[in-house]
Amino acid sequence: STIDWVVTVCGHAEQHCPTLPEGVRTIHYAFDDPPHLAAELTDKEQQLKIYRRVCDEIKTFILSIEQHLIATEQRPANG
Repeated sequence: STIDWVVTVCGHAEQHCPTLPEGVRTIHYAFDDPPHLAAELTDKEQQLKIYRRVCDEIKTFILSIEQHLIATEQRPANG
């Protein structure tokens, strides 16, 4: 089997992603890291608010993944 697409969802992955075979297309989409953002908060409701926001952002991204794939198809492949 071959890999056509790699989708990463954090800034760390974009910077440290392994070298991929020629022709593999990538989408790097960085979401906030909820545990990192909520770590210093003591109010549980404020913590949940961060998680819910990021969850909604991920849902929006997934629902629009086709547009991201099409846009990326227009760029040259990795390699």
